Amino acid sequence: MRKRALFLGDSNTYGYDPRGWGGGRYPAEIRWTDTLAAAVKDSWEIIPLGQNGRCIPDPVYEQRYYDQLLRDCGPLDLFAVMLGTNDVVLTGRPSGSSAVRKMDAFLQYLTAEARPFRILLIAPPLLPKEAEQTAAYLPYARELKKLGPGYEKLAEKYGTLFWDAGTVQFPMTYDHVHFSEEGHRLFSQHMETYLLSLA
Repeated sequence: MRKRALFLGDSNTYGYDPRGWGGGRYPAEIRWTDTLAAAVKDSWEIIPLGQNGRCIPDPVYEQRYYDQLLRDCGPLDLFAVMLGTNDVVLTGRPSGSSAVRKMDAFLQYLTAEARPFRILLIAPPLLPKEAEQTAAYLPYARELKKLGPGYEKLAEKYGTLFWDAGTVQFPMTYDHVHFSEEGHRLFSQHMETYLLSLA
C-alpha cells in the first residue's frame, strides 16, 4: 500500500512562475510536486498544498481551518511543511527569529495531540548568493539564514523530521525567491531521495 504525504507550502510549492505578466504557474511537468509524485508513484501519494503568499499559520486564529484540513485529507503518513520565506520577505522589518517563533507555535499545535503521521519540517531555500550583494535583498538574505538553525532546534524540541533546503543552492528566477525550472527539477530530486529513504 502506498504511503500518503501532504506538503504544506507557499508559492514554490504551488509552482508560481513570476516571468509572465502578473505571474503564472509552471505546467505540471515542471512543478516539483508533480514530478515528485510521478517519480515516487509506486510508494507514495503526494498531496500538494501550495498557496502564493502563504505565511506560517497562526494556530490561535487558524486552528479550525487546520483541524478541518487534517480531517478532510484523511489518513496521512507524512505532514511536510516548508514555510517561512514570506514571513521574512513580505515585511519591511525582516526577522528570521520572529519566523522561528511562529513555527514554534505551529509545531506546538501539530504535536499537541497524538497524530497518526510523522511531521517533516523543511527549512526553505535561501536567496541566491548574488542577492546578498544587492543592498535591497541583503537584509532578507541575512534573516532567512536564521531559519535553518532555528528550525533544526525546533525539530529536536518536538521530535520531528528535519531537512534544511538552505544547504542546497537551488536555481531561482530573476526575483531571487522563486524556483526556476531547473530549481524545480533539482528540488524534486532531493525530495525523491528523502522520501524513498524513509522506512
